[in-house]
Amino acid sequence: KKKLKVYPTPEAYLSNVREGAGSHFSGNAMYKGDNRPYGAAVTFSLAELRAKDGKTPESDSVKVEIVNEQGRTVRKLNLMASKGMNRFYWDLTNDGLRMPVQPKPKTEVQAPPGAYVIAGNYKVRIKYGTEADSAMVKVSNDPRKQVDAAGVALWQAGYEEFTSTVNGVTASMDKLRDAKDQMNAVEKMVSAQVKDTAAKKRFADAHKLASKQVDSLMRLVTPGEEIQGIYEDPSQLMNKLMGAAFYLDPAFGTPNPPASAPPATFGWSMKKLKADAGAFNEAVKAFENKTWKQFEEVVKGLNLQLLPPLGQ
Repeated sequence: KKKLKVYPTPEAYLSNVREGAGSHFSGNAMYKGDNRPYGAAVTFSLAELRAKDGKTPESDSVKVEIVNEQGRTVRKLNLMASKGMNRFYWDLTNDGLRMPVQPKPKTEVQAPPGAYVIAGNYKVRIKYGTEADSAMVKVSNDPRKQVDAAGVALWQAGYEEFTSTVNGVTASMDKLRDAKDQMNAVEKMVSAQVKDTAAKKRFADAHKLASKQVDSLMRLVTPGEEIQGIYEDPSQLMNKLMGAAFYLDPAFGTPNPPASAPPATFGWSMKKLKADAGAFNEAVKAFENKTWKQFEEVVKGLNLQLLPPLGQ
């Protein structure tokens, strides 16, 4: 007998949502009700929950993965479930993106919802401890709306190209933020431990050069911390990223799934964005391979104590 069971999931629709036609305020009272939940209704059961510290909790977390027909995991969710029957609604979205200006979270967090998936068959896989089960769900287009399947496939390819570009720039920005954090930490250790004037000078020079290059590289993406108020620089990568995202409408800008190919302006925007993003990533790589390695060598030569004697 399975301790975790995922039940057959009914067909889900990439339905368009809009406000009803007609007057907003007809009638002599306000009438309202809950909308039908959007997305795929996934039902599963847990025969029992694992005891923690000798006590059985009322609920516990389960991990959910949504896998597309190519075997790629498009969405990861962490949900609370109780003993017995459980149901949640997958809103038919991919994992969202962490943009270059957003630092890495210090703890693992669930990605925000991203763009809608395209019609197809998806596997819903649920894990609880060593137990796992899955079920397929068919995602279909809204039958009320004319959808250009070939165009949507082009849109999906464009979205994946955009996602890859954003992830590359974000990874490079992560390296620069890590460099700043490490330099700040080492600077405090040098101030506390190093007494030799010549050694301090070598460190100060290396620190100054690396800091200057990090700040210069980060300004290719976003304004510095000293910039206050509303500020836009068309040459910065964040503005170019958001410009390309705008042309991916409707996934960015309206609540409805794509029904056709992105406009030609998206292709033009992506061509320029990829070139600029590639140049930025190469510049960060060059910094890492030269200036940062030089900084590391200077720091190693200082023989700093990570854990100095207590009381000193």
